[in-house]
Formats: sequence, structure tokens, C-alpha cells
Amino acid sequence: ALLFVRTFQNLMLVDAGFQDDHILVADFDYSPLKVPPASQMAFKRDLLTRIQTIPGVSSAAETLFTPFSHASWDGDVDIPNGPQRQHVLFGRVSPAYFQTMEIPFLLGRDFNSSDNPESPRKAIVNQTFTRMFFANADPLGKTFHDAGQPDKTFQVIGMVRDSKYFSLRETPYPSVYVSFTQANGPAEYSRLVI
Repeated sequence: ALLFVRTFQNLMLVDAGFQDDHILVADFDYSPLKVPPASQMAFKRDLLTRIQTIPGVSSAAETLFTPFSHASWDGDVDIPNGPQRQHVLFGRVSPAYFQTMEIPFLLGRDFNSSDNPESPRKAIVNQTFTRMFFANADPLGKTFHDAGQPDKTFQVIGMVRDSKYFSLRETPYPSVYVSFTQANGPAEYSRLVI
């Protein structure tokens, strides 16, 4: 029992790399609303704006998956003139996700409305991605491809601090975040963090 309590206490002191308190997670299924695909992005942007006006809400954002949800999107990337078919975690998030989750930016900027489907694909990476694939060099402006698809290029616009994803005991995974604002198709399901 003493060993269990000590292990539990140690886990409680582990820094997850994000705000793990005072966060509300809400799953949304937009399909019953029958919002036309061309209007979905504006609808979701308006929904987040309205949520942010609720007293007590400091920030709100959309994400495909949240940490510790036991769900993930992973894939492989190719680094030009570097490692190929490197396994990474992907996350699709909206602007203000990092602010809401209190994941600090170390370099660069967050996504914004200028990152749209017609603009070049942008990505935000974590420290582990930068260390493993860019030898700890400044990642801003560097590019990588979806593995085997050299025409699907992402340019790094920001780097955030490492955070845990599957468990508190893990070593952080190389992670890539892409924006909902650049999604090519409609999404009928998403998760809001508030």
C-alpha cells in the first residue's frame, strides 16, 4: 500500500506539459445540424467565439483528439535531405488550442485565419520533433512531407513545448499539429476544449 501511495504521489508531481485542471472537454457531432459543408468552418468559428464570451471562459478551441483520450492519429513524414518515413503523432487543432491547453510556444506563431485551404500547408511541431529531425536547429521555415507524398508539403511556423499524450510515464513523441482552418473537407465530429 505504501508503494502504491508513493507511486501515485510521484505521478501527481509529473508535469504533463499542458493544463490538466479546469479544462472542459465537449464532443460535438455536427451532422444533425445539417450545416452545408461550405459553411461549416464559419459555423465552428462562430461557435468558439460565442463560447469565449461565456463568463468564466478564458479560451476555447477545437481539436480532433485530446491527451489521454486513448485515441490518436499517427503517420510517417519525410524530411527533405534527411530522415525518411519517420513515425510521428499528428494533431488537428484550431487557433487558440495551445493557449487553451496552456502549452507554451517556444518559437514562432499559432495558426490563424490566414492559414486556409488555399494557402501553403502549415504545421507546428514540438521539441522532440525538432530535436530528432532538425538536429535541434531552429525549425521555423523548414519543411517536411507526408511520407511518400512529396507534393503534400508542410512548412513549420511554430514550435511548442513537449507534452505527454498517452500517459504520464511516457517519453514525449515527435508531434506535428496541423490546423482545422486548412482542412480540405468538412468534419462532422470534433472535440472542444474550454
